[in-house]
Amino acid sequence: LEQTHAQNAIEALKESAAQMLEHTGETGEAVLLLQQMRDWASVARLIKAHAEQMIDQGRWQTVQTWFEGLPEALQAQDADLLLWSGMSHVGSDPRKARELLTRADNLYKTAGNASGMVRAAHALCDLTFILDGSLEQLRPIKAVLEQVAAPGAQLPVAVQRQAYAAYLDIATVMGGHHALTEQTLAAAQEQLRSANLSINQRININ
Repeated sequence: LEQTHAQNAIEALKESAAQMLEHTGETGEAVLLLQQMRDWASVARLIKAHAEQMIDQGRWQTVQTWFEGLPEALQAQDADLLLWSGMSHVGSDPRKARELLTRADNLYKTAGNASGMVRAAHALCDLTFILDGSLEQLRPIKAVLEQVAAPGAQLPVAVQRQAYAAYLDIATVMGGHHALTEQTLAAAQEQLRSANLSINQRININ
């Protein structure tokens, strides 16, 4: 009984330490401690809260380590976890990244999560150019973007910019295949102008 109480006290101390590390900005150390505790729900929460910023900073390798030990069953049903796992592999293993992002995209579609669909589609567009540049790979991505990010769609501004940047990428190689309507292209141009960006500039999710 005493051993059980001692173990519970140690776990409580670790939990408090992890919370303190998170609150002081030591996210990596907090994740490591939570991994040791096998508190996978908390690890998943930190991944979803901080992975985007880490990847923006080029720290994708660190994000990969955050997924170590995370149960596949937990990842398989969580589109956001699949998204950030996929994004962390874009630079090191693009084929694995595409597999993970495709799974995320399917879950976003099932849930009707438009913002998630745009994020996944934008990244998948980039990966198509990296891997093969296949028009057949681009067509379903184009269809998703036209569906969820058409002019008038209610999406966060940052997500709209990702969608329109992907539209323009696809238009570059599929213009002869009517990749974009004039209305969509005009909306893309207006969005990029409002952000003080050249129409030729790419807006990367990384």
